[in-house]
Amino acid sequence: MQDASLSRNIPWTKLSSQSFSNMFQNIKSALLPIPKKLQKNGQTFIIPKKLIIHTSNCHDIRYKHACNSILATISTSLQVSPVTQEHKTNEYILTIGTNILSKRGKIKSGGYHIHISNDFICIMANDISGFISGTKTLAQILKTCLIDKTRIPGLHIEDHPDYPWRGFMIDAARAPAPIEYIKHIIEICSEAKLNFLIFREGDDELSAVRYKHLPLGHENPFSFSFQQIRELIHHAYLHGIEFIPEIESLGHSAAKRIHYPELVKGGGKLEYPPLGYHMRKMHMDPNNTQSLNLIHKMFEEWMQVTTAPFIHLGCDEVKLPLSVQETYLRKVLSVFDKASVNAGKVFKPIVWSDAPLIDSAANVTRCLWCYEEHHDLHGPPSLENTFLKNQNINQCYEDDRHTVFMAGGSGSGHTPYSRGSFPDVIENLIHWSKLGSHKANWLGILAVQWSGNMLNQWLGDFFAVAELGWNAADASTSTRRICQQIQSYLNRVTTVDPRHFPGYQEMWDGIVLKDGQFHRDYVITPEHY
Repeated sequence: MQDASLSRNIPWTKLSSQSFSNMFQNIKSALLPIPKKLQKNGQTFIIPKKLIIHTSNCHDIRYKHACNSILATISTSLQVSPVTQEHKTNEYILTIGTNILSKRGKIKSGGYHIHISNDFICIMANDISGFISGTKTLAQILKTCLIDKTRIPGLHIEDHPDYPWRGFMIDAARAPAPIEYIKHIIEICSEAKLNFLIFREGDDELSAVRYKHLPLGHENPFSFSFQQIRELIHHAYLHGIEFIPEIESLGHSAAKRIHYPELVKGGGKLEYPPLGYHMRKMHMDPNNTQSLNLIHKMFEEWMQVTTAPFIHLGCDEVKLPLSVQETYLRKVLSVFDKASVNAGKVFKPIVWSDAPLIDSAANVTRCLWCYEEHHDLHGPPSLENTFLKNQNINQCYEDDRHTVFMAGGSGSGHTPYSRGSFPDVIENLIHWSKLGSHKANWLGILAVQWSGNMLNQWLGDFFAVAELGWNAADASTSTRRICQQIQSYLNRVTTVDPRHFPGYQEMWDGIVLKDGQFHRDYVITPEHY
């Protein structure tokens, strides 16, 4: 069953030698997220020279990839005899050793059970997301305790996520990064059970994608072809991560002005001494019917490649009257529905929550946003936060027709390395996690990455969402404990220096940095304005 092409091992630092009696405590401290139920059973699984692997009769490529990843973690040199068995179609099972399937307790959606005994290791789930999560937990256990590559302490784990969606956002338009670097970050985030990525395809600085039937992105030397986007989507999919594009449908549209100057209006100058200025927060002209035609064509190209159930439409920070935005948003949603029908697919639109609140609440997921930088004026995320009140947070909380995402973490300024402090970031995400924990229609939480393409610097934010999205915060959740937990996890994960990836240049707001300072600007030149 093992297929090297499906196994990309993430490098982890080797732990120092330790006695077998201490392994259970080391495992407890090494897992992220922390399982809800973790018990030792006094048994030990000793890996034989010849392994028998029992797998479900499942043809989902994600299932096969997850199984192969576990085998690669144990050893690449063992003799493996795979046995595929018939199971119910709603069961995802992997057993290593004797195929003894104990009576299964109820497994919640997205959850899994793991049992390690003298005779076997077994992962069980009722859905593919739960099975992938189970393999991630087992992989963390194996990497922690396989000092001599033979012994694994007996355990029983029952676990499930509190939020079904736990994710991260990559600002590819302002912070271009090579495709292999993004794949590397996807793999690391998958290990922590994050399950969606929002990929910003455009902003005021650059278009991150070269469209096939549009000129957008062809001026950007760092943009991805749609073939590369397919590659990223497939890679994320294999690792249990849904790739959700954010297609700017109204605001943050200055990059479109290179090719469509008649369609983009508004905005203001932001100076980047000594290089010049960028135009920021420009928007599509809502009174020009060609604006909708352009957005429609962008939707059509993305809908041919994306496999996620959501597509993000942006619509934040627009300097237009709400009535004008509302009229335009209704038209965008109509265009979105038409493109979906033409693609023969079903997508649900997401908008940032400062977009107007419109009647079709049941069909639009709203993404509230508040970062640590907003705390000084408004405090942490809450129903009383005036910044969030302007995003209709109270209506989102009171009206169960709204499905809601929560975006938090560190904000960024328009100067290199301007990020918030880690404890403040954790506090922000803890408040978000608490706020939506009792609302079934508040689907998930994500950490954003803005401006800079040093993605590994945002891994702490991403891992915090992995923990707080899996185990929703409550009154006892300590900022200090979460900080220590994440830092411990970061110390065990070895990331590849981004400078080792071909084509990488450290960038901030679309400008190459040298010695920590702005050096070369790839963004629109003044004549394009």
